[in-house]
Amino acid sequence: MKLQNQVTSLELSKKLKELGVKQESLFYWQMLPNGEFFLRAGTATFNGCKIIASAFSVAEIGEMLPNCTQSWCVEKEWICIFKCVSGFMDEFYGNTEADSRTKLLIHLIEKGIVKP
Repeated sequence: MKLQNQVTSLELSKKLKELGVKQESLFYWQMLPNGEFFLRAGTATFNGCKIIASAFSVAEIGEMLPNCTQSWCVEKEWICIFKCVSGFMDEFYGNTEADSRTKLLIHLIEKGIVKP
């Protein structure tokens, strides 16, 4: 499986950074001087590259989510839900598990349910 399918997309990674999520992960989105984006392990940069944001793995995002979340794949689309004891439920969809989980995390941070 490609690394891009196991970590948060560039767009969602930037949103997490904007929301104040601590930028510590195994992988990072970096930008070459020509404007191309790529994934790299660790924070080391080379040839004028710039770190854009953490590219959180499925497991790293899972650690940030409350225990009452679930995710699964249905016909190549990932679904991640948050369900609390009161019966309240939110669900988010993505092409990858990382993105569906990240969309849920962003929602929970914006609602003040989870702290960044």
